[in-house]
Amino acid sequence: MSEDIFVGFLKKPEDLERFLEQEGYTEAHQDERDEEVRIYDNPNSPLTLFYYFKVPEVEDEEEPNWPREGFSVVSELNINYPRSYWEEALAFADKVVAQFPDTVTYEPGLDYLPTTPENT
Repeated sequence: MSEDIFVGFLKKPEDLERFLEQEGYTEAHQDERDEEVRIYDNPNSPLTLFYYFKVPEVEDEEEPNWPREGFSVVSELNINYPRSYWEEALAFADKVVAQFPDTVTYEPGLDYLPTTPENT
């Protein structure tokens, strides 16, 4: 069973791909059903990353509904992880937030956490 942490970007994350490469992630493949998402893997990590160039439509209550909560998110990084690797996923989300200001994180079952410079 896997879980997710979502990082919503309030503006386009410049150099995201370079950052992911520095963290050991490479593009695994592009989702054939959706050209607006890239999937990244790291052979040394259990995390799988899904970067959505545009915010995907909300399909269930476990996914963030950025507009409903008042956030103008332009793109999204979904950090997918096996349930037993929550700490590693959270640490990676913290790295993303530290690298890219103006973000909002969401973890299903918890709440939205704005991480803009004003709130850090």
